[in-house]
Amino acid sequence: MDIQTIEDQNNKLGLDIKKENDIMQTKNWNQH
Repeated sequence: MDIQTIEDQNNKLGLDIKKENDIMQTKNWNQH
């Protein structure tokens, strides 16, 4: 596995986590 592939996977992982956080924040916002 080359470094570029690892970076791409890390970037995708970061985006997935950010998306999850956005969804959680939206749910919390809707509860107020």
